[in-house]
Amino acid sequence: MKNISVRVDDDFHKKVTSKAKEKDMALSDFVRASLQAMCRQNQHNENDPLINILKQQLTEKDRQIESFLEQQDQFQKIVAMQQQSIQSITSQNQLLIESSYQKKPSFWQRLIGQKI
Repeated sequence: MKNISVRVDDDFHKKVTSKAKEKDMALSDFVRASLQAMCRQNQHNENDPLINILKQQLTEKDRQIESFLEQQDQFQKIVAMQQQSIQSITSQNQLLIESSYQKKPSFWQRLIGQKI
């Protein structure tokens, strides 16, 4: 068997020692079992088909979010263009209304050549 040495601060050492006592294990056995469990868990996670499916779903959701954001950006551009068109039409209508309020010479005034 090989040895592994690890330096830890006093607080962490007290926590690990306390956990080992709770499990009624020697400190070295507890650390060894914890490391083995961690290695098994990581190995299990990498090969788990559920995790692979979830990763694929997460990737697909990321793509969907990106697509949604692009559509939202295009929608905002369209709304801005529509607002500009509405503003332009409104100003044109205002000019037409103002020009219609100007007094136009009557038929007789035009015939005689009088200006108002």
